[in-house]
Formats: sequence, C-alpha cells, structure tokens
Amino acid sequence: MDQSDYILREIQKIGEMLLKIRKKIDGAEITNSQPFDFQLEEVKSLLKDTLGLNLDEFLLLSERDTKMYIAGNKSFNINNTELLGDFCKTMGEKTVNIKSQLYLKKALELFDLCNSLDRTYSIDREYKISALKNILNN
Repeated sequence: MDQSDYILREIQKIGEMLLKIRKKIDGAEITNSQPFDFQLEEVKSLLKDTLGLNLDEFLLLSERDTKMYIAGNKSFNINNTELLGDFCKTMGEKTVNIKSQLYLKKALELFDLCNSLDRTYSIDREYKISALKNILNN
C-alpha cells in the first residue's frame, strides 16, 4: 500500500510540475523578464531533469512510438499526458518556425491518446482536438 501511495504522490508531483511549466510558457509574453527562447530552454532542461524527457527527440517520435513512450513511463497518467499536450499546443501557437507544426501535431497525438485511454468524455479535449485539426489543415 505504501508503494502505491508513493507512486500516486509522484505522479501528482509530475502533474503539478507540468502545470507550472504550462503557466510559465503561457505567461512568457506578459512578463518579458526573460526572452521566450531562454524560457523554452529552461523548460526543456526541467523536463529532461524531472521526467528524462528530451523534448526535441519526443517531437520527432512517430505516433506509435509516442504511445509506447507514454505507456512505458509511469509518470504519465491521463491528466499528465493532457498537460503535456496543452504544453505542446501552447508551444505550437507561440513559435513561428517549422517546429510549430511539430508541436501542434504532437499535441494532437497526445489528445487523441488521452481520448483512447480515458473512459470519460471531455468536451474541452474535443474542442482542443477540433481546433488543432483546423489549424493543421489550413
């Protein structure tokens, strides 16, 4: 029982960290205390240190490999996977280079994965999927 409680607390900590990262990126244009590129590098470093997630490599994974990575990493429950999708969506909206498409496609993959794993219907997630499909098809 203690082992499962520990794992649940660790998953919750990861979720809180992902939420903080998302808020940091969402507010990047507002604070202007640090350039956006610097904040992005800081976030990439934090993801690598806490989750062992190399964001640049993660973006290049195929859909199948992404599913395998998420399934093999106990830190990613449905909520944390959706938070990572939110982060990728935000990054896709804030970047203007070729990586923008990679972030948006990865966000769509992650939201689709959440839909396939979650037995609860999420209107918010469906809205995000629809918006991403519209962006990517234009």
